[in-house]
Amino acid sequence: MNCRRMAVNGGRAALVPWHRGFETNPLGLVTRYCVARRRHSDRYDSSSRLVSRHHPFAPWFRNLCATVLGGVTAIAPTVVIAGNGTNDIGYGAESGGMAGADLAVARDTAALNINPAGLTQIRDRAFDFDIEPFYLGRTRHRDQYGNDKGVGNLLSAIASGGYAQRLPGSSLVAGVGLFAQGGAGFSYDDLNTAFGTQDELSATFGSFKIEPGFGWQLGDSLSLGASLGITYSMAREKFFPDTSVADPSGATAPFFGIRVDGAGGWSSNGKVGFQYRPNPNWTLAGAYTSKTRLKLEGGDATVNYEAIGQGRVVYRDASLAGLTLAQEAGIGVAYRPNPAWLLSTEINWVDWSSAMRASTLMLSKPDNADVPQDLSLTSRLDWHDQYVFAIGAEYRWSPSTSLRFGYNYGRNPIPAQTLNPALAVTANRTFAVGFSHDFTAQWQFSSCLYYQPIVEMTYTNPELPLGADAYNRWEGLIAQFVVSRRW
Repeated sequence: MNCRRMAVNGGRAALVPWHRGFETNPLGLVTRYCVARRRHSDRYDSSSRLVSRHHPFAPWFRNLCATVLGGVTAIAPTVVIAGNGTNDIGYGAESGGMAGADLAVARDTAALNINPAGLTQIRDRAFDFDIEPFYLGRTRHRDQYGNDKGVGNLLSAIASGGYAQRLPGSSLVAGVGLFAQGGAGFSYDDLNTAFGTQDELSATFGSFKIEPGFGWQLGDSLSLGASLGITYSMAREKFFPDTSVADPSGATAPFFGIRVDGAGGWSSNGKVGFQYRPNPNWTLAGAYTSKTRLKLEGGDATVNYEAIGQGRVVYRDASLAGLTLAQEAGIGVAYRPNPAWLLSTEINWVDWSSAMRASTLMLSKPDNADVPQDLSLTSRLDWHDQYVFAIGAEYRWSPSTSLRFGYNYGRNPIPAQTLNPALAVTANRTFAVGFSHDFTAQWQFSSCLYYQPIVEMTYTNPELPLGADAYNRWEGLIAQFVVSRRW
Protein backbone atom coordinates (compact mmCIF):
# COMPACT_ATOMS: atom_id res chain seq x y z
CA MET A 1 0.00 0.00 0.00
CA ASN A 2 1.20 3.50 -0.73
CA CYS A 3 2.16 5.60 2.24
CA ARG A 4 4.35 8.58 3.06
CA ARG A 5 6.95 9.58 5.60
CA MET A 6 8.31 12.81 6.93
CA ALA A 7 11.66 14.10 5.74
CA VAL A 8 13.17 17.18 7.33
CA ASN A 9 14.90 19.65 5.05
CA GLY A 10 16.20 22.75 6.67
CA GLY A 11 14.00 22.24 9.69
CA ARG A 12 10.82 21.75 7.63
CA ALA A 13 9.04 18.43 7.20
CA ALA A 14 8.07 17.34 3.72
CA LEU A 15 6.49 14.18 2.39
CA VAL A 16 8.45 11.50 0.55
CA PRO A 17 7.00 8.17 -0.65
CA TRP A 18 7.43 4.93 1.20
CA HIS A 19 5.63 1.63 1.63
CA ARG A 20 4.43 0.13 4.86
CA GLY A 21 2.11 -2.62 5.90
CA PHE A 22 0.96 -5.05 8.55
CA GLU A 23 2.42 -8.54 8.53
CA THR A 24 -0.11 -10.97 9.91
CA ASN A 25 -0.05 -14.54 11.10
CA PRO A 26 -2.66 -17.04 9.87
CA LEU A 27 -5.05 -15.92 12.59
CA GLY A 28 -4.93 -12.37 11.31
CA LEU A 29 -3.11 -10.97 14.35
CA VAL A 30 -0.52 -8.29 13.82
CA THR A 31 2.96 -9.58 14.56
CA ARG A 32 5.09 -6.80 13.14
CA TYR A 33 4.46 -3.31 11.89
CA CYS A 34 6.98 -2.91 9.11
CA VAL A 35 8.34 -0.23 6.83
CA ALA A 36 9.93 -1.08 3.51
CA ARG A 37 12.43 1.05 1.61
CA ARG A 38 13.64 2.85 4.72
CA ARG A 39 16.83 4.71 4.02
CA HIS A 40 19.95 3.59 5.85
CA SER A 41 20.47 7.17 7.04
CA ASP A 42 17.28 7.02 9.14
CA ARG A 43 18.87 6.07 12.47
CA TYR A 44 19.26 7.06 16.10
CA ASP A 45 22.50 7.36 18.04
CA SER A 46 23.21 5.72 21.38
CA SER A 47 21.54 8.54 23.29
CA SER A 48 18.33 8.03 21.25
CA ARG A 49 18.68 11.51 19.79
CA LEU A 50 17.70 11.73 16.17
CA VAL A 51 20.78 12.40 14.00
CA SER A 52 19.39 11.79 10.50
CA ARG A 53 17.98 14.56 8.41
CA HIS A 54 15.06 12.22 7.61
CA HIS A 55 12.29 11.71 10.17
CA PRO A 56 10.10 8.59 9.75
CA PHE A 57 7.12 10.20 11.46
CA ALA A 58 4.35 9.25 9.03
CA PRO A 59 2.93 6.06 10.64
CA TRP A 60 1.84 7.85 13.81
CA PHE A 61 0.80 10.96 11.91
CA ARG A 62 -1.28 9.31 9.17
CA ASN A 63 -4.93 10.25 9.15
CA LEU A 64 -4.50 12.56 12.12
CA CYS A 65 -6.54 15.13 10.24
CA ALA A 66 -9.44 12.71 10.10
CA THR A 67 -8.97 11.80 13.76
CA VAL A 68 -9.30 15.44 14.87
CA LEU A 69 -13.08 15.33 14.64
CA GLY A 70 -15.87 15.60 17.21
CA GLY A 71 -18.21 18.19 18.71
CA VAL A 72 -18.15 21.52 20.50
CA THR A 73 -21.58 22.85 21.44
CA ALA A 74 -23.42 25.18 23.75
CA ILE A 75 -23.48 22.67 26.60
CA ALA A 76 -21.08 19.75 26.13
CA PRO A 77 -17.57 19.56 24.67
CA THR A 78 -17.99 15.88 23.74
CA VAL A 79 -21.10 16.00 21.59
CA VAL A 80 -22.30 14.02 18.64
CA ILE A 81 -24.72 15.60 16.19
CA ALA A 82 -25.47 12.98 13.62
CA GLY A 83 -28.09 11.61 11.34
CA ASN A 84 -27.27 12.81 7.86
CA GLY A 85 -23.48 12.72 8.08
CA THR A 86 -22.52 15.27 10.73
CA ASN A 87 -25.81 17.16 10.28
CA ASP A 88 -28.67 16.86 12.74
CA ILE A 89 -31.90 15.25 11.51
CA GLY A 90 -34.12 18.12 12.60
CA TYR A 91 -33.92 21.56 14.20
CA GLY A 92 -36.67 22.07 16.75
CA ALA A 93 -39.22 19.54 18.01
CA GLU A 94 -41.60 20.03 15.06
CA SER A 95 -38.84 19.34 12.54
CA GLY A 96 -37.44 16.48 14.63
CA GLY A 97 -40.83 14.89 15.24
CA MET A 98 -41.39 14.72 11.47
CA ALA A 99 -37.85 13.31 10.95
CA GLY A 100 -36.65 16.35 9.04
CA ALA A 101 -39.54 16.50 6.53
CA ASP A 102 -39.68 20.22 7.24
CA LEU A 103 -38.95 22.41 4.19
CA ALA A 104 -42.63 22.92 3.40
CA VAL A 105 -43.70 22.99 7.07
CA ALA A 106 -41.12 25.24 8.82
CA ARG A 107 -43.02 27.89 10.76
CA ASP A 108 -41.10 28.61 13.96
CA THR A 109 -37.76 30.31 14.63
CA ALA A 110 -35.90 27.14 13.59
CA ALA A 111 -36.97 28.11 10.05
CA LEU A 112 -33.87 30.32 10.07
CA ASN A 113 -31.82 27.12 9.84
CA ILE A 114 -34.28 25.07 7.75
CA ASN A 115 -36.08 27.30 5.25
CA PRO A 116 -36.14 31.00 6.18
CA ALA A 117 -39.20 31.57 3.98
CA GLY A 118 -41.18 29.83 6.73
CA LEU A 119 -40.64 32.82 9.04
CA THR A 120 -43.58 34.52 7.31
CA GLN A 121 -45.93 32.12 9.13
CA ILE A 122 -45.07 33.90 12.40
CA ARG A 123 -47.88 36.36 13.08
CA ASP A 124 -46.12 38.74 15.46
CA ARG A 125 -43.30 37.65 17.79
CA ALA A 126 -41.88 34.20 18.54
CA PHE A 127 -39.25 32.75 20.87
CA ASP A 128 -38.07 29.11 21.04
CA PHE A 129 -35.53 27.44 23.30
CA ASP A 130 -34.44 23.86 22.57
CA ILE A 131 -32.49 21.29 24.62
CA GLU A 132 -31.40 18.16 22.73
CA PRO A 133 -29.95 15.29 24.81
CA PHE A 134 -28.77 12.07 23.20
CA TYR A 135 -27.70 8.61 24.32
CA LEU A 136 -25.18 6.38 22.53
CA GLY A 137 -25.10 3.42 24.90
CA ARG A 138 -24.63 0.66 22.30
CA THR A 139 -22.18 2.43 19.99
CA ARG A 140 -18.87 0.55 20.19
CA HIS A 141 -15.54 -0.40 18.62
CA ARG A 142 -13.93 -3.86 18.34
CA ASP A 143 -10.61 -4.88 16.79
CA GLN A 144 -8.02 -7.64 16.65
CA TYR A 145 -6.09 -6.31 19.66
CA GLY A 146 -8.76 -7.57 22.06
CA ASN A 147 -10.74 -4.33 22.22
CA ASP A 148 -14.53 -4.47 22.53
CA LYS A 149 -15.51 -1.15 24.07
CA GLY A 150 -18.40 1.24 24.11
CA VAL A 151 -17.96 4.97 23.77
CA GLY A 152 -17.03 6.97 26.84
CA ASN A 153 -19.33 9.88 26.03
CA LEU A 154 -22.60 7.94 26.42
CA LEU A 155 -24.80 10.91 27.23
CA SER A 156 -24.55 14.56 26.31
CA ALA A 157 -26.68 17.43 25.06
CA ILE A 158 -26.78 20.50 22.86
CA ALA A 159 -28.91 23.64 22.97
CA SER A 160 -30.31 26.09 20.45
CA GLY A 161 -32.85 28.88 20.30
CA GLY A 162 -34.21 31.76 18.29
CA TYR A 163 -36.26 34.94 18.24
CA ALA A 164 -38.25 36.39 15.33
CA GLN A 165 -40.61 39.33 14.93
CA ARG A 166 -42.81 40.68 12.18
CA LEU A 167 -41.82 44.24 11.35
CA PRO A 168 -44.72 46.65 12.05
CA GLY A 169 -46.87 47.31 9.01
CA SER A 170 -44.67 45.07 6.87
CA SER A 171 -44.68 41.71 5.11
CA LEU A 172 -41.17 41.07 6.50
CA VAL A 173 -40.35 38.87 9.46
CA ALA A 174 -36.79 39.15 10.80
CA GLY A 175 -35.07 37.00 13.37
CA VAL A 176 -31.87 35.56 14.75
CA GLY A 177 -31.08 32.06 15.97
CA LEU A 178 -28.28 30.17 17.67
CA PHE A 179 -27.87 26.59 16.51
CA ALA A 180 -25.48 23.69 17.08
CA GLN A 181 -24.99 23.20 13.37
CA GLY A 182 -23.04 19.99 13.05
CA GLY A 183 -20.40 17.81 14.57
CA ALA A 184 -19.18 14.37 15.47
CA GLY A 185 -16.91 12.70 17.97
CA PHE A 186 -16.44 9.71 20.22
CA SER A 187 -14.18 8.84 23.12
CA TYR A 188 -12.68 5.37 23.67
CA ASP A 189 -10.67 4.94 26.86
CA ASP A 190 -7.97 2.36 27.62
CA LEU A 191 -7.80 0.77 24.18
CA ASN A 192 -5.19 -1.93 23.62
CA THR A 193 -2.88 -0.56 20.95
CA ALA A 194 -0.74 -2.21 18.30
CA PHE A 195 2.29 -1.04 20.33
CA GLY A 196 1.54 -3.01 23.50
CA THR A 197 0.11 -0.11 25.49
CA GLN A 198 -3.34 0.93 26.68
CA ASP A 199 -4.33 4.43 25.64
CA GLU A 200 -7.13 6.78 24.65
CA LEU A 201 -8.55 7.49 21.21
CA SER A 202 -10.97 10.39 21.19
CA ALA A 203 -11.99 13.29 19.01
CA THR A 204 -14.47 16.13 19.05
CA PHE A 205 -15.31 18.58 16.31
CA GLY A 206 -18.36 20.77 16.04
CA SER A 207 -19.84 24.01 14.81
CA PHE A 208 -22.09 26.51 16.55
CA LYS A 209 -23.93 29.03 14.39
CA ILE A 210 -25.36 32.51 14.92
CA GLU A 211 -27.89 32.97 12.14
CA PRO A 212 -29.75 36.21 11.38
CA GLY A 213 -32.30 36.10 8.59
CA PHE A 214 -35.65 37.21 7.22
CA GLY A 215 -38.76 35.96 5.48
CA TRP A 216 -40.66 38.09 2.97
CA GLN A 217 -44.25 37.39 1.99
CA LEU A 218 -45.09 38.30 -1.61
CA GLY A 219 -48.86 38.15 -1.83
CA ASP A 220 -50.96 35.29 -0.51
CA SER A 221 -49.09 32.45 -2.26
CA LEU A 222 -45.34 33.03 -2.22
CA SER A 223 -42.83 33.56 0.55
CA LEU A 224 -39.08 34.00 0.12
CA GLY A 225 -36.38 33.98 2.76
CA ALA A 226 -32.64 34.19 3.36
CA SER A 227 -30.29 33.82 6.30
CA LEU A 228 -26.60 34.32 6.99
CA GLY A 229 -24.76 31.71 9.03
CA ILE A 230 -21.86 32.98 11.16
CA THR A 231 -20.23 29.79 12.38
CA TYR A 232 -17.66 29.12 15.07
CA SER A 233 -15.99 25.70 14.89
CA MET A 234 -13.59 23.91 17.23
CA ALA A 235 -11.66 20.65 17.19
CA ARG A 236 -9.68 18.62 19.69
CA GLU A 237 -8.36 15.05 19.81
CA LYS A 238 -6.28 12.47 21.64
CA PHE A 239 -4.59 9.87 19.48
CA PHE A 240 -2.86 7.49 21.93
CA PRO A 241 -1.19 10.48 23.66
CA ASP A 242 0.64 8.38 26.30
CA THR A 243 2.20 6.02 23.75
CA SER A 244 5.69 6.56 22.36
CA VAL A 245 7.57 3.78 20.55
CA ALA A 246 10.84 3.83 18.61
CA ASP A 247 13.19 1.02 17.55
CA PRO A 248 16.80 2.31 17.34
CA SER A 249 17.65 -0.45 14.85
CA GLY A 250 15.07 0.88 12.42
CA ALA A 251 13.46 -2.53 11.97
CA THR A 252 10.01 -1.21 12.89
CA ALA A 253 8.39 2.16 12.38
CA PRO A 254 8.09 4.57 15.32
CA PHE A 255 4.85 5.85 16.78
CA PHE A 256 4.51 9.09 18.74
CA GLY A 257 1.17 9.82 20.40
CA ILE A 258 -0.43 13.22 20.06
CA ARG A 259 -2.97 15.49 21.67
CA VAL A 260 -4.47 18.50 19.87
CA ASP A 261 -6.47 21.20 21.66
CA GLY A 262 -8.09 24.52 20.94
CA ALA A 263 -8.09 24.70 17.14
CA GLY A 264 -11.00 26.90 16.11
CA GLY A 265 -12.21 29.84 14.09
CA TRP A 266 -15.05 31.73 12.42
CA SER A 267 -16.54 31.14 8.97
CA SER A 268 -19.78 31.93 7.18
CA ASN A 269 -22.32 30.65 4.70
CA GLY A 270 -25.75 31.51 3.34
CA LYS A 271 -29.17 29.95 2.97
CA VAL A 272 -32.10 30.88 0.69
CA GLY A 273 -35.53 29.31 0.43
CA PHE A 274 -39.11 29.62 -0.76
CA GLN A 275 -42.58 28.36 0.12
CA TYR A 276 -45.35 28.48 -2.49
CA ARG A 277 -49.00 27.81 -1.65
CA PRO A 278 -51.19 27.43 -4.74
CA ASN A 279 -54.12 26.80 -2.40
CA PRO A 280 -54.62 26.41 1.38
CA ASN A 281 -54.07 22.63 1.24
CA TRP A 282 -50.78 22.42 -0.66
CA THR A 283 -47.32 23.90 -0.08
CA LEU A 284 -44.31 23.48 -2.35
CA ALA A 285 -40.97 24.49 -0.88
CA GLY A 286 -37.25 24.44 -1.54
CA ALA A 287 -34.02 25.63 0.04
CA TYR A 288 -30.33 25.86 -0.79
CA THR A 289 -27.48 26.11 1.72
CA SER A 290 -23.96 27.02 0.64
CA LYS A 291 -20.95 25.17 1.98
CA THR A 292 -19.14 26.29 5.13
CA ARG A 293 -15.36 26.02 4.96
CA LEU A 294 -14.38 25.45 8.57
CA LYS A 295 -11.49 27.43 10.02
CA LEU A 296 -9.67 25.38 12.62
CA GLU A 297 -6.60 27.40 13.56
CA GLY A 298 -4.66 28.67 16.54
CA GLY A 299 -4.59 25.41 18.49
CA ASP A 300 -1.69 23.63 20.12
CA ALA A 301 -0.50 20.05 19.95
CA THR A 302 1.54 17.89 22.31
CA VAL A 303 3.58 15.15 20.63
CA ASN A 304 5.01 12.35 22.76
CA TYR A 305 8.68 11.97 21.75
CA GLU A 306 9.66 10.20 24.98
CA ALA A 307 10.89 7.11 23.11
CA ILE A 308 13.66 9.17 21.47
CA GLY A 309 14.57 11.11 24.60
CA GLN A 310 12.87 14.37 23.66
CA GLY A 311 10.00 14.22 26.14
CA ARG A 312 6.60 15.67 25.29
CA VAL A 313 6.94 18.55 22.86
CA VAL A 314 4.30 21.27 22.54
CA TYR A 315 3.70 22.69 19.07
CA ARG A 316 2.24 26.12 19.74
CA ASP A 317 0.52 26.44 16.37
CA ALA A 318 -1.80 23.67 15.20
CA SER A 319 -4.32 24.02 12.38
CA LEU A 320 -6.55 21.74 10.38
CA ALA A 321 -7.56 22.55 6.80
CA GLY A 322 -9.90 20.89 4.33
CA LEU A 323 -12.96 20.19 6.49
CA THR A 324 -16.24 21.66 5.23
CA LEU A 325 -19.91 21.51 6.12
CA ALA A 326 -21.50 20.41 2.85
CA GLN A 327 -23.69 22.48 0.59
CA GLU A 328 -27.26 21.23 0.44
CA ALA A 329 -30.26 21.59 -1.85
CA GLY A 330 -33.72 20.22 -1.19
CA ILE A 331 -37.31 20.33 -2.37
CA GLY A 332 -40.40 19.33 -0.43
CA VAL A 333 -44.17 19.31 -0.48
CA ALA A 334 -46.80 19.42 2.27
CA TYR A 335 -50.46 18.48 1.96
CA ARG A 336 -53.34 19.03 4.39
CA PRO A 337 -56.16 16.64 3.40
CA ASN A 338 -58.35 17.87 6.26
CA PRO A 339 -58.00 20.15 9.31
CA ALA A 340 -56.67 17.30 11.48
CA TRP A 341 -53.86 15.95 9.29
CA LEU A 342 -50.71 17.47 7.76
CA LEU A 343 -48.48 15.30 5.55
CA SER A 344 -45.01 16.31 4.39
CA THR A 345 -42.20 14.79 2.35
CA GLU A 346 -38.93 15.99 0.84
CA ILE A 347 -35.65 14.97 -0.73
CA ASN A 348 -32.28 16.63 -0.09
CA TRP A 349 -28.91 16.39 -1.77
CA VAL A 350 -25.94 16.77 0.61
CA ASP A 351 -22.62 17.35 -1.18
CA TRP A 352 -20.25 15.47 1.13
CA SER A 353 -18.05 14.35 -1.79
CA SER A 354 -16.59 17.83 -2.24
CA ALA A 355 -16.84 18.82 1.44
CA MET A 356 -14.98 15.85 2.96
CA ARG A 357 -12.35 14.89 0.38
CA ALA A 358 -9.18 15.22 2.41
CA SER A 359 -7.85 17.05 5.44
CA THR A 360 -4.44 18.48 6.24
CA LEU A 361 -3.03 18.87 9.74
CA MET A 362 -0.20 21.39 10.16
CA LEU A 363 1.97 21.82 13.25
CA SER A 364 4.65 24.44 13.84
CA LYS A 365 6.49 26.41 16.55
CA PRO A 366 7.60 23.53 18.80
CA ASP A 367 9.21 24.27 22.16
CA ASN A 368 12.10 21.95 21.30
CA ALA A 369 14.67 22.68 18.58
CA ASP A 370 15.68 19.03 18.19
CA VAL A 371 12.44 17.83 16.60
CA PRO A 372 10.87 18.72 13.23
CA GLN A 373 9.93 22.38 13.30
CA ASP A 374 7.06 22.14 10.81
CA LEU A 375 4.87 19.10 10.19
CA SER A 376 2.21 18.78 7.51
CA LEU A 377 0.22 15.76 6.39
CA THR A 378 -2.79 15.25 4.16
CA SER A 379 -5.17 12.34 4.72
CA ARG A 380 -8.00 11.02 2.60
CA LEU A 381 -11.62 11.14 3.74
CA ASP A 382 -13.46 10.44 0.45
CA TRP A 383 -17.00 10.78 1.77
CA HIS A 384 -19.92 10.03 -0.56
CA ASP A 385 -22.82 12.34 -1.39
CA GLN A 386 -26.10 11.71 0.38
CA TYR A 387 -29.59 11.80 -1.06
CA VAL A 388 -31.80 12.08 2.00
CA PHE A 389 -35.47 11.15 1.86
CA ALA A 390 -37.81 12.20 4.68
CA ILE A 391 -41.52 11.74 5.24
CA GLY A 392 -43.57 13.00 8.18
CA ALA A 393 -47.09 13.57 9.45
CA GLU A 394 -48.81 15.69 12.07
CA TYR A 395 -52.16 14.85 13.60
CA ARG A 396 -54.20 17.43 15.51
CA TRP A 397 -55.36 15.36 18.49
CA SER A 398 -57.21 18.26 20.10
CA PRO A 399 -57.30 22.04 19.72
CA SER A 400 -54.25 22.28 22.00
CA THR A 401 -52.32 19.06 21.27
CA SER A 402 -50.64 17.71 18.11
CA LEU A 403 -48.87 14.39 17.51
CA ARG A 404 -46.06 13.85 14.98
CA PHE A 405 -44.41 10.90 13.24
CA GLY A 406 -41.61 10.62 10.68
CA TYR A 407 -39.00 8.52 8.90
CA ASN A 408 -35.67 9.65 7.43
CA TYR A 409 -33.25 7.70 5.23
CA GLY A 410 -29.85 8.75 3.91
CA ARG A 411 -27.00 6.43 2.90
CA ASN A 412 -24.02 6.45 5.27
CA PRO A 413 -21.51 8.80 3.56
CA ILE A 414 -18.33 7.34 5.10
CA PRO A 415 -16.53 4.61 3.08
CA ALA A 416 -15.16 1.62 4.96
CA GLN A 417 -11.55 2.25 3.88
CA THR A 418 -11.47 5.67 5.60
CA LEU A 419 -13.70 4.94 8.60
CA ASN A 420 -12.35 6.20 11.91
CA PRO A 421 -14.00 5.00 15.16
CA ALA A 422 -13.68 8.51 16.57
CA LEU A 423 -15.74 9.86 13.64
CA ALA A 424 -18.07 6.97 12.88
CA VAL A 425 -21.31 8.90 12.32
CA THR A 426 -22.72 6.07 10.21
CA ALA A 427 -26.47 6.40 10.94
CA ASN A 428 -28.63 5.87 7.85
CA ARG A 429 -32.20 5.50 9.19
CA THR A 430 -34.18 7.52 11.72
CA PHE A 431 -37.64 6.84 13.17
CA ALA A 432 -39.24 9.81 14.94
CA VAL A 433 -42.26 10.60 17.11
CA GLY A 434 -43.23 13.83 18.83
CA PHE A 435 -45.94 16.06 20.20
CA SER A 436 -46.71 19.65 21.14
CA HIS A 437 -49.14 21.08 23.68
CA ASP A 438 -50.38 24.65 24.04
CA PHE A 439 -50.66 25.44 27.75
CA THR A 440 -51.94 28.94 27.03
CA ALA A 441 -52.38 31.14 23.99
CA GLN A 442 -48.77 32.26 24.50
CA TRP A 443 -46.87 29.27 25.90
CA GLN A 444 -46.23 25.91 24.25
CA PHE A 445 -44.16 22.85 25.10
CA SER A 446 -42.97 20.48 22.37
CA SER A 447 -40.89 17.33 22.38
CA CYS A 448 -39.72 14.61 20.04
CA LEU A 449 -37.78 11.37 20.25
CA TYR A 450 -35.94 9.73 17.41
CA TYR A 451 -34.22 6.41 17.23
CA GLN A 452 -31.39 5.50 14.87
CA PRO A 453 -31.12 1.69 14.55
CA ILE A 454 -27.89 -0.27 14.70
CA VAL A 455 -25.50 0.15 11.77
CA GLU A 456 -22.60 -2.32 11.74
CA MET A 457 -19.46 -1.94 9.64
CA THR A 458 -16.33 -4.06 9.27
CA TYR A 459 -13.45 -2.03 7.94
CA THR A 460 -9.72 -1.91 7.36
CA ASN A 461 -8.34 1.62 7.36
CA PRO A 462 -4.71 1.48 6.18
CA GLU A 463 -4.07 4.94 7.65
CA LEU A 464 -4.82 3.95 11.26
CA PRO A 465 -2.96 1.42 13.46
CA LEU A 466 -6.15 -0.49 14.30
CA GLY A 467 -5.43 -3.67 12.37
CA ALA A 468 -7.49 -5.49 9.78
CA ASP A 469 -11.23 -6.09 9.90
CA ALA A 470 -12.02 -3.75 12.77
CA TYR A 471 -15.68 -3.50 13.74
CA ASN A 472 -17.84 -0.46 14.41
CA ARG A 473 -21.43 -0.28 15.62
CA TRP A 474 -23.63 2.83 15.72
CA GLU A 475 -26.91 3.23 17.56
CA GLY A 476 -28.46 6.48 18.71
CA LEU A 477 -31.40 7.72 20.76
CA ILE A 478 -32.01 11.48 20.60
CA ALA A 479 -34.67 13.71 22.15
CA GLN A 480 -35.62 17.36 21.88
CA PHE A 481 -37.46 19.50 24.41
CA VAL A 482 -38.64 22.93 23.28
CA VAL A 483 -40.29 25.75 25.21
CA SER A 484 -41.96 28.33 22.98
CA ARG A 485 -43.67 31.66 23.43
CA ARG A 486 -45.85 33.52 20.93
CA TRP A 487 -47.13 37.00 21.58
